[in-house]
Amino acid sequence: MTKQNDEILKLEKEILKKNDEIQRLETLLTPFRTIALEKYTGTEEEALQKLKDHINALEKKSIMIENKMLPRTITSLQIQSIGNQLRPIKNIKVKFLIMSSDSEIEDLKNQFKQIFAIAGWEIIKVEYAMAIPFKGLTIFTSDRPVNDAVKTLYLALKTIGIEPTR
Repeated sequence: MTKQNDEILKLEKEILKKNDEIQRLETLLTPFRTIALEKYTGTEEEALQKLKDHINALEKKSIMIENKMLPRTITSLQIQSIGNQLRPIKNIKVKFLIMSSDSEIEDLKNQFKQIFAIAGWEIIKVEYAMAIPFKGLTIFTSDRPVNDAVKTLYLALKTIGIEPTR
């Protein structure tokens, strides 16, 4: 009988612990429940699901914004790979137009210089312009036939996660 009583006491303690944990979680959930019910229609469960979906969407947007804010850079392995992809396109002359230069843009310019050196493309000019509030690097090519060099560079940059604009 003592062994059975010990087991009962042990189970009662576990139940108390579980009840305390449920109460703690309910307390943490209360503000979210309140927001969900104020903001969304439907049952409490539906409103909480809508709030969860909204929070997930905000997290994704936040990650995208953070990634856009990180300095853009091209690794040495990527520089080599892109340069090799561009090498078959011959006799290309390149001009850089740098808008509101900063260290990120200067680093990118230097990384592109390395890419174009590997590709055998000639850099003929680097110009600086003030374009507040914009900053960026524009690359012009003496591309013939039209767009082969630009398309190849564009696709190579996309493969490494840089989304250039045309």
